[in-house]
Amino acid sequence: MKKYDVIVMGGGSSGLIAAIASARMGAKTCLIEERGTFGGTNTSALVGPLVPFIGENKQQIVDGIPQEMIDRLTEIGGAIGHIDDPIDFAHGLTPVDFKGLQLIQAQMVNETENLDVLLHTSVVDVKTVNRNIQSISVHNNFGEHFELSASQYIDATGDADVVTLAGAEVYEGRESDNKSQPMTMCFNLGNVDLDRVRDDVQNNPQNFAVSDAIANGQRMDYVAISGYFDEVRNSDSFPIERDRLLFFQGVREGEVGVNTTRILDKSSLNPNELIEAELEGQKQVYALFNWLRHNIPAFKDAYIKDIGTIGVRESRHLVGRKTLTEMDVLAGKSQEKSIAVGSYPIDIHSPDSSMMEFLEENIVRNFEIDLEMLMPKNLDNVLVAGRPISATHQAHAASRVSVTCMAIGQSAGIVCALASKQNTLIERLDYQEIKQAIKAMNGIVEA
Repeated sequence: MKKYDVIVMGGGSSGLIAAIASARMGAKTCLIEERGTFGGTNTSALVGPLVPFIGENKQQIVDGIPQEMIDRLTEIGGAIGHIDDPIDFAHGLTPVDFKGLQLIQAQMVNETENLDVLLHTSVVDVKTVNRNIQSISVHNNFGEHFELSASQYIDATGDADVVTLAGAEVYEGRESDNKSQPMTMCFNLGNVDLDRVRDDVQNNPQNFAVSDAIANGQRMDYVAISGYFDEVRNSDSFPIERDRLLFFQGVREGEVGVNTTRILDKSSLNPNELIEAELEGQKQVYALFNWLRHNIPAFKDAYIKDIGTIGVRESRHLVGRKTLTEMDVLAGKSQEKSIAVGSYPIDIHSPDSSMMEFLEENIVRNFEIDLEMLMPKNLDNVLVAGRPISATHQAHAASRVSVTCMAIGQSAGIVCALASKQNTLIERLDYQEIKQAIKAMNGIVEA
């Protein structure tokens, strides 16, 4: 059995950053990922643009390793930096080229000392003794089955798989009926006439959700569309249970990422329903692409560049030692042991209907995430990083986005490395020392 200081399970938005942060702190770290690439929903499911690096007053709220990743991506032409959101939904957007992001992430992993990587490998069992994970059993695509151990663990699986196996308290979806936000299959198109889209917005701004400036006649530069409400509403052939089109310009002119498909009433935790969702997603992509070409003139010569795997917005929630609530998000609440800052609206794609549920009149405030929101109640040497942190269904809709997950992962990696180095429980670490270590890596903990 190989022993590490820190084992990170899941190499998506949160786990990748967590593993690099832990290793940079000097901890002997192992990163386990079930796919052959890193980046999770961004690189595999094509979820973008990235949000939110930028918070209130256009100030940066996520820095450190995530920003380093964007800087390196920009150098190879795969990003254009942080820009204003024409929809005024978030305080800023960060468009990226997903394949370029995949390369940069692999490069950063290859350069990191103290980091072992296991790809095509999944955690299948967990042994716990006296509130601590003692070891994990993993299985790879080659049929090999073996055990690993560490003093500290990070569950960045996206579904809280590991802590669930270890006996942590979790629940699925919203509290009332355990229904989750619908899954989506994103796809990228090329040769879209974005000037025609800009004309459509300028000529009929009430048909779109736009900023006040664009509503008053300013021409849209970067194209971000939540709209074409009339075309969707008046069409008897629109193939998706949605009330709008949602798509964003890529890094280059003529490229857009479409985030409009919607797979309702299926759980990503049910293997049969997940298979059905993947197949339904492909069906919806084909139907929507054809609809766009025949109903929106800007898309008449478009072609499909890439199709993502199914994107999961919500599954399990950890029941942690502290829980992020919708009031915390709406009020921009500070936390006693803040380890990351978010700034995104409560954006709920309804589990039941075509609607998006969010408070359009509400000011999007910076909110803090407490370390105890990552900590299971009955386990001492594991943190949950990323989407399944302890948050209500409503609050989760604001904290689930990629860059917030990156910030959570960075801090989780730092905290676990500190606990391993000091051979102590995470709960016994001095928060001021945690805060100092996060800031030393250019992390931001104060809203």
